[in-house]
Amino acid sequence: MYQSQITSHGSTVSSLSRNNLPCTCENLTGALNSISPDCDHIDWFRIAAALSDGCRTGGIDGWPIFDEWSQAGQNYNQNQAIATWKGARKPGLVTVGTLWQLAIGHNDWRCVGDGCR
Repeated sequence: MYQSQITSHGSTVSSLSRNNLPCTCENLTGALNSISPDCDHIDWFRIAAALSDGCRTGGIDGWPIFDEWSQAGQNYNQNQAIATWKGARKPGLVTVGTLWQLAIGHNDWRCVGDGCR
């Protein structure tokens, strides 16, 4: 299931495709909440794009999830969050696998429910 790769930040993480874990609201919010919203702006955008992809796959409205998570950050700015979310919604930029990678690789998050491996 896992495949080692080097990220743009130079660390080794496990590569997960969008089909490896179920894109349920519980998994998406659980993974997201295991990551600090105070991450750097590049990761913040990548997380928005990954969440958008996962929500599209799971048929979930992701904006409220992303905005609520972002509000916990020290530098939250709603206009910036809206602009980031709109820019991140373009299909193919980043897949939900990025969210799984960050949650599992950095915070030992675990998938829950049917379809988890």
